[in-house]
Amino acid sequence: MIAWAVIHGFLGTLFAMGLAIAIWQAQFPAHRSLRPLQVNAILLTVLVTVKDFLGDIVYVTYRKDIPSSARSLILAGSRPWVHEIVMEYKEHMAHFLPAILLVAVAVVFVYDIRAPENRTARRVAVSLFAVSLVLALAALFMGALLTSTAPVK
Repeated sequence: MIAWAVIHGFLGTLFAMGLAIAIWQAQFPAHRSLRPLQVNAILLTVLVTVKDFLGDIVYVTYRKDIPSSARSLILAGSRPWVHEIVMEYKEHMAHFLPAILLVAVAVVFVYDIRAPENRTARRVAVSLFAVSLVLALAALFMGALLTSTAPVK
């Protein structure tokens, strides 16, 4: 299970870096092909879906109702809020990212965000990538807090 958790975290890091690149690509598209942004958006959507699937696998182990599970250790420890607040938020928040990115994919494929008349579409694309980055960084922080409180075994 540790291997899945490590891969999940690594993919989350790659995802955050890819989002930073997508923000830059969407913010400054003038005189460039949109193809790299479109490919990046599709790859990010696939990546976050795979990352979420692996996270769900880790979560099943984490959530087991046995005394040695990470959930039980956190709830019995001195910081039960780590589970009550952080994990409850993290487990649901991550599933919004593929949906947000699907909308971003639609925007960068439907609109030529390089054109001045599509300035609003460009702002929407940048905003969707930025919101995704904030959520991804929050999830990475929460994952580090959970892992430091009760490592997955």
